[in-house]
Amino acid sequence: MKKVIFDCDPGLDDAIALLLLCQSEYEILGVTTVAGNHRIEVTTKNALDLLAFYGRPEIPVAKGAGRPLIQPLTIADFVHGPNGLGEVILPKAERKAESTHAVEWIKNTLMASEEKITLIAIGPLTNIGLLLRMYPQVKDRIEEIAIMGGSTSFGNISAVAEANVGHDPESAQIVFSSGLPIRMSGLNLTFQMFIQDREIEAIESLDSDRAKTAAKFLWYHAAFAKRMGLEVDQMHDTCAVASLMEAEAFTGRMAKVTVDTGWGPGRGQTIANFRAPAEERNVLVYEGVDRDRIIKLVHSAIAKA
Repeated sequence: MKKVIFDCDPGLDDAIALLLLCQSEYEILGVTTVAGNHRIEVTTKNALDLLAFYGRPEIPVAKGAGRPLIQPLTIADFVHGPNGLGEVILPKAERKAESTHAVEWIKNTLMASEEKITLIAIGPLTNIGLLLRMYPQVKDRIEEIAIMGGSTSFGNISAVAEANVGHDPESAQIVFSSGLPIRMSGLNLTFQMFIQDREIEAIESLDSDRAKTAAKFLWYHAAFAKRMGLEVDQMHDTCAVASLMEAEAFTGRMAKVTVDTGWGPGRGQTIANFRAPAEERNVLVYEGVDRDRIIKLVHSAIAKA
């Protein structure tokens, strides 16, 4: 059974990705939080409350970095709402966050495991960057890292920068240059992984509180997408989880990925070199997805929740 640690910044699309992961056969060792979609206090509370609501209150949550390595913190409450969950109020979890910082918690968990562990990172890469810089010995304990971040085409916080990478380019560069196997679900992929209104309606029609709440998350996020002039909503973070669960539904190429950490207009851009020497190409950059297959996966997971 694959063992995973889930690093996130919940977040509406994080909430759907976490629900999908909770319905997988993977052993979720823990959830770690980072500031991004909202402040760290909010993303940590949301992670705890979501796990309790999803029926997985036993999974530990460790609070991580509250700001990027260098640049000031910016949050996306204009996307995810004042509480990060589209104004959905979940019952408060009884469990508290771990007393250990997320970076230390991940390090301790990796070093104590007899098996390699997969990291799933769907927020800014601050925790993972700090982990690899402070404790390089953990690399041997990491199976791979599945991330939602970057882009080989356009950006969404600038002309070229995707939000998770652009939020902390220095940490992203540490991760991409680590040599570890990485699966990258960037905007060029996630904009293909859209969900239509009728598909949200199908989830909303399911007879469970979790399904109806998931639909509320999706509707709120879709409303923002439509305000931005998009006809459909994208399931960004879901791609990182689904790329592990249904790898055959994704196509991509190996590349060496670097991040622009300068202070010009290219800051935060991910540059994928598909022509780098084979030994330098450690990132599987996804370029295509069987959308219908993943929609069915998500619908099935929510129906079982």
